[in-house]
Amino acid sequence: MIARYEALARRESLTTPIAMPTWYDVPCPVCGNDQADTVLQAPSWHESEPRLYAVVQCRACATWYTNPLPQNHGQSPQGTNPGKPDPVHAHLADTLPRPSAAGNWLLHFGPLDMAWLTQVRPCGWQVLAWNERPSEIPAAWYDRGGLAVFGALDELAQSCRHQIAAITAYDWFERQESLRQILEHWHTLLHPNGWLLLAVPNLDSAGFLTFGSLWRGLDLPHRRVHFRAGTLSRCLVQTGWHIRRIRTLACAAWLRESAERIWHDYAPSRSGWHRLRLWWRTSWLSQALIVRTSPWFGRGDWLVVFAQPR
Repeated sequence: MIARYEALARRESLTTPIAMPTWYDVPCPVCGNDQADTVLQAPSWHESEPRLYAVVQCRACATWYTNPLPQNHGQSPQGTNPGKPDPVHAHLADTLPRPSAAGNWLLHFGPLDMAWLTQVRPCGWQVLAWNERPSEIPAAWYDRGGLAVFGALDELAQSCRHQIAAITAYDWFERQESLRQILEHWHTLLHPNGWLLLAVPNLDSAGFLTFGSLWRGLDLPHRRVHFRAGTLSRCLVQTGWHIRRIRTLACAAWLRESAERIWHDYAPSRSGWHRLRLWWRTSWLSQALIVRTSPWFGRGDWLVVFAQPR
């Protein structure tokens, strides 16, 4: 895919060598095509080494995805939130349809939010958190009335066909390597009248348009796929989903972190008018305007999709 992988690593100085990782090419996680063109290079948010990663655009389905990947790149930190729900979890709780009968099962994928759990359980949902490893479910989840299910997703789909009334996925789907299979398993799990609430970062966001490769929502290399509303809609429709609604949500924390990093990286080398422009791009007033207005125009940092099986 990229002839010289060493071009994806940079050096802080000519006298400080950086250990080169072993890179491997991956096909498009959406359609499986292996032909793509490089569209972006960006640094990681979790590594001390000044390493760059590439994002490519699939020639078949136009989806952006991270490629190549370093061996043993691991997972990015995803903690639990014991307090106030973050904006996405809060929105999922507010818009989640009421269960048709008390005890209906809701299956959740992604970080666990304790406040969100206590918000949806009184509505009649029995909340299951899915994870491959039991050790990653905190005790507080069970203390608040949450349940958990473990193991392979394909086995769960076969044993619980059409038994789930709602599936929520937040900060999880875009990190996986085979998205079509996941959507097919979800389709099998859901009741014919069930709901899928899916939240992924938005490439059409004002945050990405403002900060580019230093936008916090990229989270390279851990977020493997980077969606626009069009590419996500096409992926869902082609795997048997009917999209009911799409909206976007702003993320003030991402804008703040992106602004701090771009100021730290570029302000020392700017002067005069260029430094003033950079100050405005990273100012709290500019961030506040983006947070307030971007969802009106579909430019929020998160894409939230409501869909049902066809």
